[in-house]
Amino acid sequence: MPKGRQKDRLERALKAYFKEIHGIYTGGGFSEESFYPALKGLVEECSRLLLKVTNSLALKVFHQRKGERVRQARQGFWSSPRGRRWGSPTSSSAGMGRS
Repeated sequence: MPKGRQKDRLERALKAYFKEIHGIYTGGGFSEESFYPALKGLVEECSRLLLKVTNSLALKVFHQRKGERVRQARQGFWSSPRGRRWGSPTSSSAGMGRS
């Protein structure tokens, strides 16, 4: 989700929360528990937004590390004794069993 949309959703959630608690407060005759549903809604909306951001970042990091592991594995194979035995992909005897 683009950052602008995340910011807009967060601002809307905060405005709704403050509007709701203001309504409860100005209505009078409230107790501490009267504010809990509004707070719960705010926390749930924020957690949804943060979870999307976290998942998106986790996927990016996973794919970056996956690419690094593939590159390292390829480089490691050709530098190992087994890889040298078969020749590197650039050597003239590649696939001939000699190096």
